[in-house]
Formats: sequence, structure tokens, C-alpha cells
Amino acid sequence: MHLALAFLVDKIRDRSDIVRVAVAHADCSDVDAFVDMVRPFVPRDILVGDIGAVIGTHAGRGTIALVFQTRD
Repeated sequence: MHLALAFLVDKIRDRSDIVRVAVAHADCSDVDAFVDMVRPFVPRDILVGDIGAVIGTHAGRGTIALVFQTRD
């Protein structure tokens, strides 16, 4: 597993207050594998979407982002 993706998974692994999770990507070939790594640690479906042109231009192809919402 890529170290950066493992770092993102570690960010949510031990949290019990997660309400929603989304993964955004810029034409990342590993997005499905990453979602599968995250899925065991989230209570609901994971929203997967594209990073838009403005952010994608700066971040580059293959960028992946993990976004999550916690309870109050």
C-alpha cells in the first residue's frame, strides 16, 4: 500500500465519531482500491466524486482526497 494512502486510512481508523465520508480524485487509478481500504472504518456509504478542473490543475492527475464529517 502506498504510504500516503495508508496515512489517510490511519486518519479514520480509530475514530468512532465519523458520520459521513467522501473520496474525491483527479483521474486516480487507485481510487477503487482506496475506497475498499476505507470502507471497513465508516458507518455508511462512501461518496466518490471527481476533483474539479481548478483544483485538479494545481494538484495534478492522480490526486486523491479523503473528506469526513464527525458528530458535534
